[in-house]
Amino acid sequence: MNTRTRPFGRAGIAVYLCSQLAGAALGQPDSTESGSPSPSLVYDNLTANGGLDPAGATPASQIDAVFPFDAAAADDFVLPVSPRCRWAINGVRWTGLRWGGSDPGSISGFRIVFWPDEDGIPAGGGSLTPDLGLALAVYHVPGNAGESAVAPDTYQYDATLPTPLELLPGVRYWIHIQAEINFPPQWGVHITQGRQGMPPVAYFDLLELWAWTPVPDDGDLAFQLLGTPVDIDCNDGNACTADACVNGACVSSPMTCDDGNACTADSCDVQLGCRTEAVTCDDQNACTTDSCDVQLGCLTEAVTCDDQNACTTDSCDVQLGCRTEAVTCDDQDACTTDVCDPASGCTSTPVDCTDEDPCTKDVCEGGVCAHYGPPDVDGDGDFDLQDFEALSPCFNGNVSTGELACDCLDINHDGRLDLSDIAALQRTFTGSR
Repeated sequence: MNTRTRPFGRAGIAVYLCSQLAGAALGQPDSTESGSPSPSLVYDNLTANGGLDPAGATPASQIDAVFPFDAAAADDFVLPVSPRCRWAINGVRWTGLRWGGSDPGSISGFRIVFWPDEDGIPAGGGSLTPDLGLALAVYHVPGNAGESAVAPDTYQYDATLPTPLELLPGVRYWIHIQAEINFPPQWGVHITQGRQGMPPVAYFDLLELWAWTPVPDDGDLAFQLLGTPVDIDCNDGNACTADACVNGACVSSPMTCDDGNACTADSCDVQLGCRTEAVTCDDQNACTTDSCDVQLGCLTEAVTCDDQNACTTDSCDVQLGCRTEAVTCDDQDACTTDVCDPASGCTSTPVDCTDEDPCTKDVCEGGVCAHYGPPDVDGDGDFDLQDFEALSPCFNGNVSTGELACDCLDINHDGRLDLSDIAALQRTFTGSR
C-alpha cells in the first residue's frame, strides 16, 4: 500500500494516508416517499473539482469520546438558482478516507452540521471547538451511512437527513461531516483535485488547532448535496403589489394598473387590486359638447346653436344651453309693413296708399294715407311756386307732369288746359278764391 504522511497541527500527532484511486461520480436516489418529487443533485463538490486527489492531505474529521478528541473539516457551498424559490436539502453523499491503522474500526454514526457564513469562514470561529448553537442545523445519522468501499481505505457514504433543511440559492453556507469512530484509525472526508469557492477549514481540539484554520491543500472536501425545490408563499396580503420569489427572497413590486385608456381612472385597492372607473368629462358648461378619446382623454367642443332660421337670434347660456329668441323686424316707420322671412330675415314693404284716382298724389304720412291733387300739384301739402313749376310741362305739349295727368289741371272744367286754368290757380294762390 502506497502511503504518505503530512503533519497537520503539531508534528507527529496527526498523519494522513492517501490511497491511489480514481474518482467515481455519484448517482442520484431513485425516489422519495410516494407522491413526493425525487431529490436531485443540487450541489456537486466531487466531479466538479476533478474527482478525488490520491495525493491530497485529508484532514481528520471525527469524534472520539474515549481517546478523546474532536476534529472536523468544513467546506463552503453556494446552491444554484432554484426553479421555484428555495432548496430543501434532504440528502448528503460524501467520500471518506481511513488512515493510521489496518483495522477500519467501527463507525457508529455521523454528525452533519450546516453553518452560516461569517466573513468567509463558518460561524463560531475563534475558539478550539466552535459553538454548535450558532449552527443552522446539527444532524445525527446513526449507523455507517451505507458505507461501501470504492478503493483501499476509501469509502462512499450516503445519508438521508432526518428532516430537510431549507436553504436559499446564491448564499454561502458551510458543511462539516464527522464520523463517530474510536481512534485509531483516523477518519476524514476525502480531498478533491480542484477547488471551487473558499478553501476548506478545520479545527482539532487535541492539537489546539483553532476554529477555523485553512486546510493545507489545494482541493475541496468531496461531498454532494441532494434536494428538491421548494415554493414559499410570498403573498404579502396586498393586492396592489406583484409578489415573487427572487433567488430565495420575497420581492414585492408595486402593481401597474394603467390600462392605457385615457378615458378611465385607474387605481388600486389593497383588498381588490386594480380598479378602473370611467372618467367624467362633463365640464358643467351647457355650451360645450364633452367627449373622451382613449388616447387624448377628455375633449371639449363649443355647441353650435344656429337653428338656420334668420328670424331668430340664437345664443347659449352656460347653465341652460342653446337659447332662441324671435327677431324684432319693426323699423319704427309706420308707413312700412315689416315681416320676417326664415331664409332672408327682416323685410319692410311701404304701405300702399293708392286710391286709383289719377288726379291725386297718394302718400303715407305717419301711417295714414293722404291724397293730394290740384292745386297742390306736387303733393307736398302746400300750394306754392313749386306747384306752378310742376304745371309748366303741361303747357309745353306734355300729357302729364310727373305723377299727375295734365288733364287734371282743367280747373274750370271747360275741357281744355289754358290760361283760364292758370288764372284760376293763381287766384287760389293769392287767396282771392
